[in-house]
Amino acid sequence: MKINSKYKLDTIASKDTTREHFCDPYLDAEAEKLVATDGHRLIVVPVELEADTSGFIARDVLAEGRKLAKKARLAEVVLEGKQKLSNGAVFPTNQERHFPPWRAAVPDFQPGDKGTLTVGLDVRYLKELADALGCKDGAVVITIRLPPKGADALDPILVQALAPREKTTLTDYRDPDAFAVLMPMRVTGLKEGSK
Repeated sequence: MKINSKYKLDTIASKDTTREHFCDPYLDAEAEKLVATDGHRLIVVPVELEADTSGFIARDVLAEGRKLAKKARLAEVVLEGKQKLSNGAVFPTNQERHFPPWRAAVPDFQPGDKGTLTVGLDVRYLKELADALGCKDGAVVITIRLPPKGADALDPILVQALAPREKTTLTDYRDPDAFAVLMPMRVTGLKEGSK
């Protein structure tokens, strides 16, 4: 298996060992994708395969592979019964578990499809705004006013801190008077109908 070293699925896979089926990324050989989730977020990236079969990939394989491939754009993982890197390091992985049906969580639309609104955000700004609002857990609500038909720009985006996770509605903000505004970025090159 070859994977672009820019991808960091090991950072998304769950660290909660009581949820073992989420703890390591999963190679879906049929789709030629590597998938990781912690139950709250999911990432799917392409991989290059030769004759690999579907199964779990130890999170440490990916982290160590990136270290080996700092200068290269691809890190290679050999999956011949055991997972090993080109330096000979071997990583055991429990294959006696089931990965959730990840395709069911993937939206059936793409940016630019009719009826969609595509917004470009600089996530560093969003993180800095969340920190400035005192979001210790990083939970924010983003409110976007849909533009009128034919408009080529969005209004500024309202960002508010979401209350601690025990609250149940989006209106339970920590401080309803505290908010931030994020300016949308212009996204170009999308199919017609995405404005």
